[in-house]
Amino acid sequence: MIDGTNTFAGTDVVVVAPPPGIPRQLLVDYLERCRRNLAELKEAVASRDFKHTGVVGHRLKGSGSAYGANRLTELGALIETASARQALEELGPLVEGLQDFLGRVEVAGV
Repeated sequence: MIDGTNTFAGTDVVVVAPPPGIPRQLLVDYLERCRRNLAELKEAVASRDFKHTGVVGHRLKGSGSAYGANRLTELGALIETASARQALEELGPLVEGLQDFLGRVEVAGV
């Protein structure tokens, strides 16, 4: 599960294993897509394109549950909601949280 609970004590790295039935490479590819979504999200926030930030948030929310990525699902939902309200002051910290998580997560065996 990708929810941040599988951390090794004393490190900032979140090591995750693929959920049952999900090949490891599929999870690696998914996390790479999430990192590309992050870059897209940053651009949308910078240009105050709330429609696009909402789309990216919705994508993260929907795809996260398929991979057991509870933290990504949660962040995606919060991003989607903040976008609907055009709450730029909320989007900044959410994007930072997403960036932090994606910067620390690694798939076991990679």
